[in-house]
Amino acid sequence: MYTPETKYISRLLDAYEKQYPGKGKKTALRMILVSFKALFKYRRTNSPRRPVSAGKKCKTAFLFAGGLGDLVITLNYIAHFHNKFKKYGIEIDLFLLYGKRFLSLSGDFPFINKSSDREKDFFNNYYDLKISCIRFPEIIYSNNKLIGPCFPELSALVQDYKDFHERYDKDFSRHGDYLANNISMANDIKRYAQADIGGRLGIKEKFILQLNTDRYKEILSKFNLTGKKYIVISRESGMCRTNNSTKLWPVEKYRALIEMIRTNLKGWTTVEIGLNPGAAVGNADMLLSGKTDLEELKTIVKYADLLISCEGGPVHLKHALNHGKSVVLFGPTSREIYGYGENVNISGGGCKINCECMTENWEEECISDRHKNICMKSIEPETVFKAVEQALRKA
Repeated sequence: MYTPETKYISRLLDAYEKQYPGKGKKTALRMILVSFKALFKYRRTNSPRRPVSAGKKCKTAFLFAGGLGDLVITLNYIAHFHNKFKKYGIEIDLFLLYGKRFLSLSGDFPFINKSSDREKDFFNNYYDLKISCIRFPEIIYSNNKLIGPCFPELSALVQDYKDFHERYDKDFSRHGDYLANNISMANDIKRYAQADIGGRLGIKEKFILQLNTDRYKEILSKFNLTGKKYIVISRESGMCRTNNSTKLWPVEKYRALIEMIRTNLKGWTTVEIGLNPGAAVGNADMLLSGKTDLEELKTIVKYADLLISCEGGPVHLKHALNHGKSVVLFGPTSREIYGYGENVNISGGGCKINCECMTENWEEECISDRHKNICMKSIEPETVFKAVEQALRKA
């Protein structure tokens, strides 16, 4: 039987492939099928459907899959969703697929009733509305007997989502995120607004979510950053586990840039950060990769005078914190889709197109046979250093 749950398997498969590279689709598919077998059993034997008359509140569950940047964008979308429909007394739970290390970030928001990495609970029968959040939101279930007559504006949004996926689902199953980017380019939609299908939520470039950094004094003191002028360096690429991702600027160019900063910008401290252990670059003044929790990382990024990074999680995090600029290096991903106005966005040369998601392993292997990774290799340290000077002057 073709159900919303079975349709969603292909999306989960892509997510598991990113999380568990090298293990093969067969293993990932087995994991997913076993999980769904358990889910269907759980649905038959547990949690009877909540009656329509139960307080006329719409209990809503969101299921998220992605990296840090995707989560920040999704949380901003959920904040807009809550603001739009809070008049209905809407209640929101958030489930993070393989997102245990990100749970603390969702705890910043009082409008999220519960956040959990037990994604199987997303599929129980308690919720009136279930929405998956991978780029363009998808309705997995809606209690039309409740939502239709009681919440007309929410019902209209649900219908927008269903119409969108009815139009594109066959293409999404084959082309996924690549199609999402093409739809965005054709309709002049930025990544931060992709979730706003139909434009009913009015998502703008300035994020409305408020990330908590109340412990900033304690955290800056812990890492000896209180009162310092510092520049944060990041060389990580979301959920890709390779240090040779096509999104990453070469290590030797990062190192050359840091030496330029050390020589020419006296009084500035360079700080390398990362969610994964082990310094990717290695010659910054402070090496904090894998040595901070998410709360500490958030504070260090916020109070940095500047962030230097490829397009990815730290860039979206700093934008959401609404505190300073970034110098962002773009290769396979499009600065037209992912770039923010306050940043210095640098695109490499050598390719006429952005190849993000053109192939299944686009992050691991450049599709160009003539000039491997030329988009990132063509960006010179001198160019980035000039952008750093420019950004610091305007800070």
